Amino acid sequence: MFPGKWYVSVQEKRMKKMVACVFMLCCAITVFAADNPVKPFVFTAKTDLTLCVPAAYVTPEISFTWQPGLFGLAVEGRCLIGLEYQDVYLVGFGLVKLGWLYVGVGYESPIALAPDATVQSMPALTAGLDIPIFTLGPGKLGLNISADWILTVIPAESENAFGAAIGTILLTLIGSVKASAGVLYSVPL
Repeated sequence: MFPGKWYVSVQEKRMKKMVACVFMLCCAITVFAADNPVKPFVFTAKTDLTLCVPAAYVTPEISFTWQPGLFGLAVEGRCLIGLEYQDVYLVGFGLVKLGWLYVGVGYESPIALAPDATVQSMPALTAGLDIPIFTLGPGKLGLNISADWILTVIPAESENAFGAAIGTILLTLIGSVKASAGVLYSVPL
């Protein structure tokens, strides 16, 4: 009908609309299914397994949340304990919450480093879901799923300087992403 790069078929338009509708539905489920507590202050304890390219970590976390309705604010502290290299990092986050969904900005500080590591304090970003599943005692037991970006410079070894630079950039981009999943217990205060 219309030759050239500006032609978009009816199927492509339908596919774009379907993807947009699925995305909006997922956001709506997250927002409307969120449990708005009667008390706006909530203490949450979490234990996660965090995976990234160079290592795996056990991650205990605590957070204090103020969420009087759909929107909320939280502060969170994490301790990443390395399973392979016995390295330990503390990460603090400031979070913005929308129902179960949260995003945040923070800072990582090393406590104990792996041998031959020269890591300094680095900025961090996080996004995830805190999903309460059922009531247990005074609080709720649930799941936590998150993805973090904590800048981690991983040097690459190469015969030439250009290869080492490209390798370091790629390893740093890939190694800075950390995926976590675990359990949580939240108690209204």
